[in-house]
Amino acid sequence: MVDGARAAALDPADFGALVQAIALAARLDGRLVCWRGADALAHPSPGHGERLAALAAALGPGGIDLLVWTWSAIPEVGAWPARLRGRLRLTLQPPGAAGRRALWRAELPALPGDDLEALADAFRMTGGQIREAAAAARAASPAAAHPPLEVLLDAARRHVAPRLGALASLVVRTDSWEDLVLPQDRRRLLEELVRRHRFRQTVMAEWGFGRRHADARGIAALFSGPSGTGKTMAAAIVARELGLDLYRVDLSQIVSKYIGETEKHLAQVFAEAEASEVALFFDEADALFGKRSSVQDAHDRYANIEVAYLLQRIESYPGVVIMASNLRKNLDDAFLRRLQVIVEFAMPSAPERAEIWRRVWPREAPLAEGLDPADLADRFEVSGGNIRNIAVGAAFAAAEEGSPITRRHVIDAARAEYLRMSKLIDASRFA
Repeated sequence: MVDGARAAALDPADFGALVQAIALAARLDGRLVCWRGADALAHPSPGHGERLAALAAALGPGGIDLLVWTWSAIPEVGAWPARLRGRLRLTLQPPGAAGRRALWRAELPALPGDDLEALADAFRMTGGQIREAAAAARAASPAAAHPPLEVLLDAARRHVAPRLGALASLVVRTDSWEDLVLPQDRRRLLEELVRRHRFRQTVMAEWGFGRRHADARGIAALFSGPSGTGKTMAAAIVARELGLDLYRVDLSQIVSKYIGETEKHLAQVFAEAEASEVALFFDEADALFGKRSSVQDAHDRYANIEVAYLLQRIESYPGVVIMASNLRKNLDDAFLRRLQVIVEFAMPSAPERAEIWRRVWPREAPLAEGLDPADLADRFEVSGGNIRNIAVGAAFAAAEEGSPITRRHVIDAARAEYLRMSKLIDASRFA
């Protein structure tokens, strides 16, 4: 086994010495050579041609009889020496749901059937990842006949964490359904999103809908509405309900002024997310999914290509994609046709604001008398995000004084929030 990344980093002289040593060892022991991670050798670099020539010279009688390359992507080897290009190519795909069930069963024979189904459906793991995750779960529960499902899910999640770098970040929130104040029809749409993902294997595979609707692989949803109305919270709650990690895509790192770079970054995000079975969250989605325009110059043409690529990638992605936008009308109509669930988040009504005020205070927070949620809801016509900011600001002011949170603290914090939003202040509401 050769570590291809480390070998490719050697200077040509050391690389040649390594190849000679490998060829001698392979000849003496009658072994084949597996060159793992050959992608690093495919990138042109100083001494690239010399390295390839050294490898080509080592192949054949007296050297390496059989050389196997492993790649993570289809290589570009047209300019390589003919004997290095490969006589046989095999493309290996991660196992499907049935294969994953068999692999988990082989590792954990005593695992109940329901737990086995949940594991196989939750993560698109390779055989190696399943073996490592099962070993980690057994080590965490040495006394049990089989590891609990929660331990297994946690171990699996850690072994498939995507390598997204600066392109996306994990959204860590502890919100639950009780924290989300929405009209019943909106809540039912979120439950529909959860239901579609949870029973996709049954409907698409077992009931045959996947054969008739081959393009309906994953689930795409749009949350639209003003800022602070709960779109990010709802996305986090849905992901948590499904047992998925939620990754927020960083548009500042995705979008590039160089032609083709944006598509390359998106391809990396979707490939890593697909391998790791995570939910993707595109905030301010209209920046990426905007309407295509008539082509006036080359910039328009390439911008339209980006949108077309996103359309194709969203359609083929087998997981959950949630897009959030303040401006639904700016989204391309072709995206809207491909969305299974669209949830409109409106500014909360007075009764909804009162309910948010009731739920915004933690149980441990010391509250003074006179904090009437209905009165606060009538005074301040703001979103749930603004109410949270006001509550936190009031808590800091009360902590500084060493007193419970009073009505005065809340009104002062609300005034500061209105100023931050450049919102007109009616003196009677802040009396």
